[in-house]
Amino acid sequence: MPTYEVIHRCDLTNEQRDALAAAITEIHAQLFTVSKIFVNVWFRHWHEGGRYVGGQPECNNCIRAFVRGGPARSREQYVELVKQVRAAWYKVVPSTPDKETFLHVINVMDSIAAGMEFDFWTPPAGGDVEWFQENWKELTEKAKDFPQIRRLVDEVRDRGLAPKL
Repeated sequence: MPTYEVIHRCDLTNEQRDALAAAITEIHAQLFTVSKIFVNVWFRHWHEGGRYVGGQPECNNCIRAFVRGGPARSREQYVELVKQVRAAWYKVVPSTPDKETFLHVINVMDSIAAGMEFDFWTPPAGGDVEWFQENWKELTEKAKDFPQIRRLVDEVRDRGLAPKL
């Protein structure tokens, strides 16, 4: 479902990538009541000449988020998402405006209209809890064969979002 692209010009260590991915996943899961298993974080290292701004070569750090949009999510939630992701970057990658580690851009695009993961259709934004309830039997069955679905089932139970049977 949600996909975050961390496009960086600075070198990030494995530990920094791990910490950023964990932080972004936690932020998204908490703000939007989404299972962590569905949050994707990709890292891409930019090299000089790979991006242009205003027709000029530009090489900087940015994070792009592709998420599900709709009336269930407010602009304030997206602004909060940006604030928390920015704070996570600076916690993991200390920086000042004159350093190559400065985070120049964070964009959130509510562009996921439909999708499928593990043969399940993704619910509309804000519909995750109902989706867990409606698909619970199939999720618990698939959890026997897929460790990722097992983690989803465990997380949903731990967060108190599983159906009361």
